[in-house]
Amino acid sequence: MKIFSIQDGNIVLEREEVALIKEFNNLLRRVIPCEGDPKGNLKLRAFQEFNYIYQVLDYNSFPNKRGLTEEEAHLWAVENAGLPSDWIADPIVLKAMEKYEELIQSPSRDLCRELLITLNNSYRIVRKIRDMIDAKLKSDEITNEDLDILINYQNKLLAIADKLPNTITTLKEVEKLIEYEEDNSKQIARGGDEVLDSMNPDTSL
Repeated sequence: MKIFSIQDGNIVLEREEVALIKEFNNLLRRVIPCEGDPKGNLKLRAFQEFNYIYQVLDYNSFPNKRGLTEEEAHLWAVENAGLPSDWIADPIVLKAMEKYEELIQSPSRDLCRELLITLNNSYRIVRKIRDMIDAKLKSDEITNEDLDILINYQNKLLAIADKLPNTITTLKEVEKLIEYEEDNSKQIARGGDEVLDSMNPDTSL
């Protein structure tokens, strides 16, 4: 079951699917006043929260494609969705997130997410080691102990570089598997009626 898609660069909410799932329907139906929607009748906050759910959980979202950490993904999603900077998911949003994660979960997607995070962390580690090497090399006097440290740092960099090609190859294979799964899902969906409706707060269930 798919409740999000992208049209012309915008997130689209397939509202007939939302109406069929209690956790999503509960989120969309509640009325929460917010900036730009003082009475809450336009459901702007609900659409912002759906945007957040997509950004944090969906395989195709920017945070997941970039392998951001949970904290980084949260901060990015809050800003992208236009939510207040101190916004925290309440029980209704958390229930909707749990349900969405349940619906989209697959071994290939889970593995892909972990591989992307691993690659992102590898970059962070390499950058840290490079900073430590640069700091040592800036010293006017380098002792034998310093040389041993530098060689150790360099060996760690080479060890990481040696493993990265295999990780990248595995990631590409997993991404192909995900594409295959999504193509099959689309072919199945074509057998039924597909109704798309943009995430327009002016349109309610």
